[in-house]
Amino acid sequence: MWIWIKILLGVAIGVLLLICFGALYMYSGQYNVAATTEHGGLVRWVLDTAKLQSVRTHANEVAISVHADSAAAWNGFIAYQQMCVVCHGAPGVDRGWMGQGMNPTPPNLRESVEKYSSEELYWILENGIKLAGMPALGPTHSRDEILEIVAFLKRLNDFSDEEYQVWNARLREMQQLPEGAQPPMPDEHGHIH
Repeated sequence: MWIWIKILLGVAIGVLLLICFGALYMYSGQYNVAATTEHGGLVRWVLDTAKLQSVRTHANEVAISVHADSAAAWNGFIAYQQMCVVCHGAPGVDRGWMGQGMNPTPPNLRESVEKYSSEELYWILENGIKLAGMPALGPTHSRDEILEIVAFLKRLNDFSDEEYQVWNARLREMQQLPEGAQPPMPDEHGHIH
């Protein structure tokens, strides 16, 4: 019995000392929060693990049906071009100035989109990620608009750099069309003619 009390007391003292040293370190200002320096390995692991587990847990509450049609992907592409490329880049497109200056660096979505289910991507887009620069689209975008971005993201790895540039060129052309003119739409294979 006494041995367990000593063990518990030792653990409690150890935890208390860890908290005290952590608080001293935090209040000393020695941890560099500049976006120009990387987080240490432990901090990065804690943040990445907490993000992944949080997304998985909360996305379990999401019930969605992603439209696989080309119109939804096209609308999602337009939104991606307007809001996401500057941080995440795209096939054949480097991150813009904002994404290059952020820490943590926004993920290259071609590399990470396959890690997440449609529900998880929807949850991330709707709710954002704290302390990562990822804004929540839920307060400013409809459910359908977010679903269109998910539809595009699920097709992102199907794009070659050249195909992405074709879609981007068509978007620029569309933006120059007179009001009411019909923009070109991708066919069922995602090709724009």
